[in-house]
Amino acid sequence: MYKNVELIEQYVKDNYDLDDKLIKIKLSHTVRVYQLMIELVEMLNLNNHDKVLALYIALFHDIGRFYEAKHNGKFNNKYDHANDSCTILFDEGLIKEFPIDEEDYELIRKAVFYHNKKEVPNELTDREKEFCYMIRDVDKIDIYHVLANEYQKEFIFIPTDKVLNDFYNKYLIDIKDIQNPSDSIILYLAFSDQLHFRESHAILNYKGYLEEFINSIRVNQDILVKDVYDHLIEETYDHRDDNLYYQKIKRKEVNYGRIR
Repeated sequence: MYKNVELIEQYVKDNYDLDDKLIKIKLSHTVRVYQLMIELVEMLNLNNHDKVLALYIALFHDIGRFYEAKHNGKFNNKYDHANDSCTILFDEGLIKEFPIDEEDYELIRKAVFYHNKKEVPNELTDREKEFCYMIRDVDKIDIYHVLANEYQKEFIFIPTDKVLNDFYNKYLIDIKDIQNPSDSIILYLAFSDQLHFRESHAILNYKGYLEEFINSIRVNQDILVKDVYDHLIEETYDHRDDNLYYQKIKRKEVNYGRIR
């Protein structure tokens, strides 16, 4: 399977500029998601065939992001890159470069297509849902690492009521409702409560990526804004504590954002 990582790296090298920071970020993310998927499928004790399929999905899930970076010059979370991933894989035929049975194409397509959607449709089969949840989990886990190390995140405005209410009620937040940088941070904080597998919670716990993300946030010290932020952080950990499989993180180990 590591040869397949090399094939993806070669595909990116042949089609995109490796000196482009966005391309580098996305290639590194893809490799880390692949590595996280290795851990998850071992913990889930999948059979060898399904392990291989899950690893392919990890490699393929963000192929469309490279196209987006090249043609748009930026990443926009309201742009559905999963559609481009499926186009490149199946319409343009990239998937044929890999030793994958055609009978598995549809499962891979659905997992890639739904990896970034608000939710997984109920009409999918249980098997299809499982693969969707696997890639959604490991993708979310590494997104925390990417955000902490590659982007400046600032909580400087009062979030919108819709996003706040969805967060506190544990509703899935629609990216279409994001109106400012603080809304965006709430969207990401909610990821930690949305992981499907208990094993994914364990991985996020020992990787420390949630803490890494929180510690990277610059917070406006306006009393009202900071009070909202501090309560959100408390609620984030309360949400995770509600998960019976999660080993509680000691909050004293977390700095509630850098002082601005």
